[in-house]
Amino acid sequence: MIEPKEITIVDSKGIERKYIISRIPYASGGREICSQFIPTSIPKLGNYQLNHELFLKMMKYVSVVTDNGQLPLSTSALIDNHVPDVKTGLLLEKEMLEYNFGFFDLGKISAILETLGKNAKPLITKILTQLQGFSFQKDEQASEN
Repeated sequence: MIEPKEITIVDSKGIERKYIISRIPYASGGREICSQFIPTSIPKLGNYQLNHELFLKMMKYVSVVTDNGQLPLSTSALIDNHVPDVKTGLLLEKEMLEYNFGFFDLGKISAILETLGKNAKPLITKILTQLQGFSFQKDEQASEN
């Protein structure tokens, strides 16, 4: 495990559950998960099957502590045995995404989108103004002939 970090998640029954999350190597899945996880999870636009495959790949970098050491959650059965409910699962996914790809933080995404919106508006206005001027020039040239 690369840079393991112990986290605690409180499940829907109020039970504290400890997990060890780690960094995902870039070539072994990090790049793929980073570029595809969020887009594949968008309702009606995404691809649930691909998102699920990426989820399983990401969960291989999550472990639980047992009497025999750490046990990676490398299969659906192991995940089901150690992640008791949807709330816990979603929080665990969020922790992994934040730990590995910190820019997915919703506050940061909102700030990025706001900045893009502010920068895009003047650019779009400039482009439309230039296109409008170009359109008028063509109309004027056509009337001269």
